[in-house]
Amino acid sequence: MQSVSDWAAIIAAGGNLGGELRDATGKNNKALVQFGGRCSGDIVIEACLQAGIPEVVVVAGEDVKDNLALSNEVKFAEPGHNAIRSARSGADVVGTNRPLLLLAADLPLLTAPSVREFVHHSEGIQGFTAGLIRSEVLQTAYPGVPASYVRLREGRFVAASIYGATRDAFDRALVTLEAANANRKSQLKLALKLGFGNLLQYVLGLATFATAERAVERAFDAPVRLIPHALPETAMDFDNLEDLRYIQDFLNR
Repeated sequence: MQSVSDWAAIIAAGGNLGGELRDATGKNNKALVQFGGRCSGDIVIEACLQAGIPEVVVVAGEDVKDNLALSNEVKFAEPGHNAIRSARSGADVVGTNRPLLLLAADLPLLTAPSVREFVHHSEGIQGFTAGLIRSEVLQTAYPGVPASYVRLREGRFVAASIYGATRDAFDRALVTLEAANANRKSQLKLALKLGFGNLLQYVLGLATFATAERAVERAFDAPVRLIPHALPETAMDFDNLEDLRYIQDFLNR
């Protein structure tokens, strides 16, 4: 039986901020945006460490490494020239064949219990796990929060910014993504691989958890488990100024 101590975490913190978010925060990287006097990256690192994950890798440059309070508690990997290469860089630093917890550095409401809960529901992982939160659960926890929802037959959900993967499935998926990234017609090829029936079901709101899982399994040739009861803080990232303002106002209540 797997426990949280069997896992490694890879935190993506290599992307630079631009536009309104940079102007509003005075920071060039989401990991360095402060909430309550603490960097978002430190909050995510602490949640992983307090959850009991023994190996945490942050994919980020020296600018982030030099400004995180918990830099000495984690390993670092250099970001690649795109998200796929950055993910591979982070995985290469992980020393053993551990299951991987993949998450973003811009989750300033993340807690150790939410990390442990996700890992618990990923028990026996054989490919990938992905978290979903029902719209009503998210709105109860964070009233009025702006969110983009996925419509399935079982209801409306928002995707969490936290995923699980076995190392083998992760490596195979990166090969698929790199091939797609290099192909000008990759979007069409991915649509064909997913199956137009699955895409049509999604558009019509007829897709179920099972058909959604099968669609992703076909794309990445690995078992996929959707977790429809991830805790709402795992979806509270900030991609724009509206998201940032909401989280800041929430923390000030």
